[in-house]
Amino acid sequence: MSEPRPYRYQGKIRFDVPGVNFPTEAGFASGGAGAKGSTPYGDWPITQFNPHTPKYDLQGFALNNIYGRLPDPQASDGQRSDIMLHLDPKGRTLDKIKSLGCLSVAPEDWPALRDEIISLQKQGYSLVAHVDNTGQVTIRQSDGTTATPVASASAFADGTKAARAPIRDLQS
Repeated sequence: MSEPRPYRYQGKIRFDVPGVNFPTEAGFASGGAGAKGSTPYGDWPITQFNPHTPKYDLQGFALNNIYGRLPDPQASDGQRSDIMLHLDPKGRTLDKIKSLGCLSVAPEDWPALRDEIISLQKQGYSLVAHVDNTGQVTIRQSDGTTATPVASASAFADGTKAARAPIRDLQS
């Protein structure tokens, strides 16, 4: 039996797009607030940039779809909604960032990350955020499929759901 996904994790966002030499890594955190915790592992399509999402008053990119449901094996009903890649709205340092399951980016890293994603999308790239089981995020080209969550140690063999896991720092 493997460990459930942590309630909160933090790490680095990296790019793995042929021909792109993004010079830095962006610090992010996910979870730590709300009932469902951190972003599920898997590949999540990145939408076009939205300078102001009315529901949350944030600027960012929706992961999978905006205001829709997406699979989360750790949620009690197997789904969750509204996961985004966005600037931390309170301007906190990385170790203090909390989110409702989004990938919340440190303020000092947000402008370069946002601009690189927008630039790639303008060049015709379709991108996904790959969240692996170490809590690291890699932005890469989409293979054209829909979101593919990883069955992340949350549904045990006996059919029960995992309890909320402790906060864990996965930063490398």
